Amino acid sequence: MKLNDKKLPLLATCAYLLVLLLSRSISSGSSDLPGWLDPAVAMIAAQVVLILVPALLFVWLTKLPVQETLRLHRLGLRQAVKCLLLGFISWPIFTFLGSVTTYLLALLWPEKLSATTDAVGQGISPWIIFVTISLITPICEEVFFRGMLLSVYEKHIGLRAILPVGILFALLHLGYDQVLGAAYIGFVAGWVVYQTRSLWAGMLVHSGCNLVSGLMVFALSLAASVQETAAQATPEIDLSAALLVSVLVWGIVGLILMIPTTLLLRSVKNRNFRREQHMLGAC
Repeated sequence: MKLNDKKLPLLATCAYLLVLLLSRSISSGSSDLPGWLDPAVAMIAAQVVLILVPALLFVWLTKLPVQETLRLHRLGLRQAVKCLLLGFISWPIFTFLGSVTTYLLALLWPEKLSATTDAVGQGISPWIIFVTISLITPICEEVFFRGMLLSVYEKHIGLRAILPVGILFALLHLGYDQVLGAAYIGFVAGWVVYQTRSLWAGMLVHSGCNLVSGLMVFALSLAASVQETAAQATPEIDLSAALLVSVLVWGIVGLILMIPTTLLLRSVKNRNFRREQHMLGAC
């Protein structure tokens, strides 16, 4: 079906709300998976079926040009390295924002901390979690958000589309402690995709940050194996004090890393791509 361009943002937003609703519904019952369904398979299927497939269906049903909408343009090696590096140095900032959120939740609503998902605790192999976090998740989510959604919004509000898309991206994340960090990653990924006109740039930023998070899974799995012994030998720690220290430490690291982050964001661009001029005030 060929649709009026003015209807596309509304339809894209409806598609997002449907994905959000399904994701929330399925996650609320994730602890009650049937015995025949492997948790690892369910984890991967959720990304592909709930996020990647709806984006591809939207592009197909609306008859939008696939390459332009999903920004499947070549990314130069130098720009690719910059984007991956941006992802790596975004992780401490992501962690700082998560620490701030966790600290505030611990003070105001301690019960909300239980909303954070624990894939390791569900018995999923750390290797599966690593591949899903660092590879599958960035591909699926970037196709939906910086591919389909950003392209549709950008036609109407230009560069400003990065902001709402980043916020919608953050709201999809189930852990309350991830929302601010996810918004930051969404803004960074949106900026590099807008500048390079290549979805691969956003995938590399997203994957770079998630790669570090994935490596943390192995540390968590190793820590879990000695948790009982450590629990017997380690004195009780004040959670609020520990979270405050985390906020201060990661805040200092994040502040320092904002310097190279700013330099990289200003240098990432596609000099060979002639961007069409968008009227930022267009409806």
